[in-house]
Amino acid sequence: MKIKFSHFLLLAFLSTSWFSCTDDYLEFDKIRTDDWKPELAIPLINSTLTLKEIIVKNDTDGIVQPNPSTSVLEVIYDGRVFSAIGALAVDLPNQNFQEGFQLPTPIPSSPSGGSLNRNFTTDIDFDNNATDLEVDSVFLKNGVLQLTVQNDFQHNIVIEVVFPSIKNRMGTNLTLSFSLPPAPNSSSFSSASSTVNLNGYMADMTKNRNGAPALNKIPIEVNTTFNLTPNTGSNAGDEIRIDGSMSSLNFQEFYGYIGKTTLDLREDSIRIDLFRNFVNGTFFISNPTLDINVTNSFGAPINFNFQRLIAQNSDKSPNTLNVQLPQNPIELDFPTSFGVEVTQIKLDNMNSNIDFVVSFLTKQILYKSEGFLNPNGKTSQRNFLTDTSQIKLDVLLVIPFEGSATSFSLLDTIDFDFQNSDQIEDGTIRVRTENAFPIDADLQIYFLDENFVIIDSLYEMGAKPVIRSSIVNGSGRTIQNAVEITDTDINSERIEPLTKGRYAIISAVLNTLDAPGRNVKFYEEYRLSIDVGIKAKIKL
Repeated sequence: MKIKFSHFLLLAFLSTSWFSCTDDYLEFDKIRTDDWKPELAIPLINSTLTLKEIIVKNDTDGIVQPNPSTSVLEVIYDGRVFSAIGALAVDLPNQNFQEGFQLPTPIPSSPSGGSLNRNFTTDIDFDNNATDLEVDSVFLKNGVLQLTVQNDFQHNIVIEVVFPSIKNRMGTNLTLSFSLPPAPNSSSFSSASSTVNLNGYMADMTKNRNGAPALNKIPIEVNTTFNLTPNTGSNAGDEIRIDGSMSSLNFQEFYGYIGKTTLDLREDSIRIDLFRNFVNGTFFISNPTLDINVTNSFGAPINFNFQRLIAQNSDKSPNTLNVQLPQNPIELDFPTSFGVEVTQIKLDNMNSNIDFVVSFLTKQILYKSEGFLNPNGKTSQRNFLTDTSQIKLDVLLVIPFEGSATSFSLLDTIDFDFQNSDQIEDGTIRVRTENAFPIDADLQIYFLDENFVIIDSLYEMGAKPVIRSSIVNGSGRTIQNAVEITDTDINSERIEPLTKGRYAIISAVLNTLDAPGRNVKFYEEYRLSIDVGIKAKIKL
């Protein structure tokens, strides 16, 4: 707030010249003017304020709105954090496998050659890196299969390697075909390699090569056709070898059991600016709530645990207060098919200490949480998730303006500039308030120099009750506004030190009507009108 008296005087004289016939401002006594000491009634402030402009004008985080059910004004603060996504919660390790296939009896030498068909089957054990991971099935969005086959036989072999449990989107088995020339001699081999992009393949690992139930098994069928070299047989140790790897495996959908897994959610906070300028007094909000919504898209039992849930106020000692929960950890709902489930926890004054938390004049609420997947280990409940599955935590603090306050102190510092005041000899400052709020306020203003040293105060005898509570009905709603007029005399002796003023501290002590025995409510239509004018003698 800056009051430049050079501008003030210009306005004053213009008012004298052009508007001397208008009604007097704030009903001051009719202006009397002599030749040397003109008296002027000049408006300084004419403002109508809502609750948001009075209390939460600098609050960029809170949303003020009427409650849809009760119409009582409330301020809402929210925060949101996420867990790691499913793609990071489940690690599909790289796989490496080797298999060798030999004929039950050597191939006899034949002058005419001919052909011979032989089929082999085996199972690859899916390596879970010594964890509890069990893969029933997985729909891959990424992965590379590299397969190399080697031929020890001195015969041409056509090989078809089939993975009957790995199918593409069309339901066709993953199949790789090779044609291998004869081994050059009995001590060497021929080989061929192939690479397949596994994007879009579904792998089922619940059955072995015989169709029996199994865990983490990938069956393989190797179908071979030997095109025999004339007059050449085989040795007992000759074999077909398969060296394979699966790498860069990432899933889009996972079914199975992922083991006992912990998902951390980062620490976050809700900043509450509502109480930034409130310093002491008794303050009670009757019906605050803290809504905790945990959205879960993991198809798995989860215990959700708050490691920290505390309120902080650096002006208090001690400066923290634990927020009580009805239970911790919390057993989350989880979807039975792909989708989400929301677990809702509402803290109110019946199941927690949230009313004391708000009355603590909390400046912020800190929260840190984690989710324990499969806390009871493996059960009949299998897990399913997607690469984007996640736990999302939403925290919503709702503070309704319903309650009471006793000797509740509010402090605010503003800029102040009282230059060129030597043109004023003495006068009267009048403050007129019309108040629809059920709250009284005693006001004092302290003037400070550039070093924040107090020079003077507006009211020499202490704070004055410049705002009076409205009249309310039995339900706590205003039925009649209250009007209060306060006059303060000023003179040149008090004005002169104020020329050094650079700041002003506004100190208000608030009391709601009939506090603390009565709760009052604040509604959207409530207004506080403040008119300030000065009637002063001007030195010419």
